[in-house]
Amino acid sequence: MKEEIALYVNDSGEIIALGEAGFIRIFFKDKNKWNIKKEMSFEFSTTSQKENTGLYTRKISEVLEECKIFVAKDIPDLIYMILSNLGVSTWKMEGEQYKTLEYVMEKEREEAEEIKVISKDKIINREESLLPQGIGSSG
Repeated sequence: MKEEIALYVNDSGEIIALGEAGFIRIFFKDKNKWNIKKEMSFEFSTTSQKENTGLYTRKISEVLEECKIFVAKDIPDLIYMILSNLGVSTWKMEGEQYKTLEYVMEKEREEAEEIKVISKDKIINREESLLPQGIGSSG
């Protein structure tokens, strides 16, 4: 799993809602330290029309590039849904950026492990269902 997380933050590094002016900061983990890979200022207007929401979402996805985890204090439902459909794991949280990075990455790893276990169980069950069954004495 690529260890990159994008946070929507203010100047103080606190996670904020998309309705506020702030920055999308993409962090990557190198050994045990989180570093800023990219930062871009961003302002989303909550009073925008639905047509503009698509443009804002496209801008977010362009900034994220290969990063598949996005965290903000509040995310409008339509943007949340579109990002999710693009394969971005979206979190609604608040707090200090570095503590949040560790928490989110830990939960993402746990979820990935659960999915791996579920997928493995499905494969095992599918293989068992393909094994030939014994025919009883009545044929």
